[in-house]
Amino acid sequence: TAKKALGQVAIDVVRSSQQLHELKQSKGFGVLARAMRAEHPGVVFARAAAIGQTDPLTDLDSRLFVGSPPNSE
Repeated sequence: TAKKALGQVAIDVVRSSQQLHELKQSKGFGVLARAMRAEHPGVVFARAAAIGQTDPLTDLDSRLFVGSPPNSE
């Protein structure tokens, strides 16, 4: 029926967007990149602050997120 087909389309869209989100996640190891991947980013920031860790913003996604130019020059 049309309802079932529409329901399947909705499920496919959600599944596709989840897969795209997983592929697009930052792969960096800096504080901000890890926080962007984390379910609870505050914990990542708190742990980093506790040990005095800073983020050199070498990850492209982190640089763009904070408004820095894409290159580190």
